[in-house]
Amino acid sequence: MSVSTAALLVRDMSVGRLKAALPGRYFETDDPIDAGVAFSPALGQDTAVTSIGAWTVLCEARADLTSCDPLLRRLSIGRRVFAFVRHDGSGLHGFQSLEDGAVRRRVVYQDGRLVEATGTPLPEEAGLGHPAFGLWRDDVLTLAARVTGVSWHALEDADYRRLQRG
Repeated sequence: MSVSTAALLVRDMSVGRLKAALPGRYFETDDPIDAGVAFSPALGQDTAVTSIGAWTVLCEARADLTSCDPLLRRLSIGRRVFAFVRHDGSGLHGFQSLEDGAVRRRVVYQDGRLVEATGTPLPEEAGLGHPAFGLWRDDVLTLAARVTGVSWHALEDADYRRLQRG
């Protein structure tokens, strides 16, 4: 499985509220898309959104929103936010977990080398990775499932809506 995406999962926030909180203007299209597009470069400059249980999911190919610290901090006030990036082609993978406006944990790897690790390890990280090599790229998806309860299979099976920046 080759994945090239960044995703943001926000607990207890509707798609409409998330869309309104994004910088700039985004327009929801009538173009439903599947996970194959939502989690790939085929998404282009657009974003894809869906809701799974208590979580609203936003996907993007470029990681502009999912790496925007001020946005993530604002979205996490009063709730939990989990963002991950996995770009198999470029060798980049990592995650960050925020709650109540603060980063609890951020870990980023580039080409198998740890380039950033802040915060105390999350309990959900236990048993992931390798002592000598750290977090594997598949571990990012496993960790997302452990933290949010939203599995990769649920993300793959969801129906997404395209948001175009206008």
